[in-house]
Amino acid sequence: MGTTLDGARLKSVSVSGAKVSADLAQLCVGASLSVAIDKVTEMGFTFQDTHDLDLFNSKLFVPGASVRYGDWFLTCDGLKLQSGKAGPVVTINAPSKFVTTLRGKSHQGAKSWGSTSVTSWVAGIAKSVGMSHLVQPGLGVKSIARVAPEDGGQAESTWDVLAQQARESGCWLFEYGSTLVFAKPSYLVRATWPRRTWSLVWHNWLDHSEGMVGMPQYEDNPGAELRESMTVKLISKDADQARPGDAVVLTGRAVGAMGGTWIINAVDFPLHVAGAVTVTCQRPIDPKVEPPRTETSSGGSKASTSGRAAASSGGGSVPVASGVGSAVDRWAAGVNGRAIDMDGSFGAQCVDLANHYHINVAGGGGQVFANGNQWFGNAPASIYEKYPVGSAWGEKAGKGDIACWSGFYGGGYGHVAIVLEDRGGSLLVMSQNPGPARAMVLSKQGLQGYLRPKRVR
Repeated sequence: MGTTLDGARLKSVSVSGAKVSADLAQLCVGASLSVAIDKVTEMGFTFQDTHDLDLFNSKLFVPGASVRYGDWFLTCDGLKLQSGKAGPVVTINAPSKFVTTLRGKSHQGAKSWGSTSVTSWVAGIAKSVGMSHLVQPGLGVKSIARVAPEDGGQAESTWDVLAQQARESGCWLFEYGSTLVFAKPSYLVRATWPRRTWSLVWHNWLDHSEGMVGMPQYEDNPGAELRESMTVKLISKDADQARPGDAVVLTGRAVGAMGGTWIINAVDFPLHVAGAVTVTCQRPIDPKVEPPRTETSSGGSKASTSGRAAASSGGGSVPVASGVGSAVDRWAAGVNGRAIDMDGSFGAQCVDLANHYHINVAGGGGQVFANGNQWFGNAPASIYEKYPVGSAWGEKAGKGDIACWSGFYGGGYGHVAIVLEDRGGSLLVMSQNPGPARAMVLSKQGLQGYLRPKRVR
């Protein structure tokens, strides 16, 4: 079976210590690896199976099987069997081994580390799962604890606490291969560590660095949280070594505003023949610091108001569906304090609460199957108007909107929550995980945008 996938790259993947065979590489019809500062590293594979389901029944990709590609360590965490054009196909997801461990049962439940140095605490967590680490020094001393589950809700994990500490410190949290990085972009571009600096030159359309594909893509959006962004495509022999945290220095006669120093925040690695590595960059500007959460005496996150808070409609100029205010209030009162698990998998997650709202209030005919960071793209346009941050209606939320975050919340998987009130730089929302459904205040940092129901039940 001929494909455009790169057999040499596929055969460098090992599963539970054994290299992918040439025969198995030939059966692979889809593969991906994506790494970013706002999501968990994950590989994906799709294989053409035999009509007798030989691969599916081989148990090669059982949950927990280890996958390694270069300096990436991953764990099989999902398998799907479907009908394809030429017969059965098997799709495998393999997220980071380290993040999977830090989200596992042994890293859940109430725990207090007391008052401790943030830098030392992060370094200790990295060592506990066998990772090397780069942690910015001088991040101060804080009281760090894992939140206890409330009323049978989803327990907070150590990875959740790491992500929370990153937001409260204004730091990035990501993996650089098998290295845990916890630092501000401004620190990463000047610190001495095993990252690379990619020096690229673009003089004009036909005259640029040999390792580049065409012209860089550049955007200057004054209304965006990060005003400038740039994407370059690399085909050099060492392009597979690009990582988040690397510096990119662009020079050349025609670069204009694109010139200068950038920092990589995401890399998409192709596993195709002659495929280009896509590198996304931003200026080395530090994220906004999120205020520390407050704690209740029992150790849980303290909500600002009850689940049935009478929130405002979000402003008279914001277009919302007729009757949405009362419908949201009734729904919020009905789910407050409950652990909503719509699909029976992975416990009560934020997407379960969003699906409950989607079906029972917004009128969706079935669930939206997506992680939190995929909800904004996957939600049906027949049910919602989509207002990305930076659009005309994307700056102020309306009551009943579904707010969608990329990776700022959710330990890299993103987050979704139902808006009760827009409070300027933050949102009062109904949300769950950690804990059952309840009202809480979340920062707008990292928002993708809002899903606004076209009608309500």
